[in-house]
Amino acid sequence: MIIVALTGKSFRNLCQSAKSCLQSPAYKVLPIASSTYHGHPASLPGRVKRDTALKPKISRVFKANYEVYGARKVWLQLGREGFYVARCTVARLMKDMGLQGVIP
Repeated sequence: MIIVALTGKSFRNLCQSAKSCLQSPAYKVLPIASSTYHGHPASLPGRVKRDTALKPKISRVFKANYEVYGARKVWLQLGREGFYVARCTVARLMKDMGLQGVIP
């Protein structure tokens, strides 16, 4: 986090309490114009939400099949169960979770 002291005051002096800093946008606390501040939405991006929901399902299918299935078979099983997701997404999430099928 970069703090720019535009008026010579520190960020701590500009913000009387941490609670009020967290509840108000930065342009209301710092001496900058509101047009220069682009706030970020409080919610997570859609990809992160989908990934969070898919990881337990992928893990469940992987463990239910004796930790043998690779990304392709996990993807096929998820499709049979009604969870339609791209195969590359399953492969990416399996790699992130450290899951790998048996290689003959």
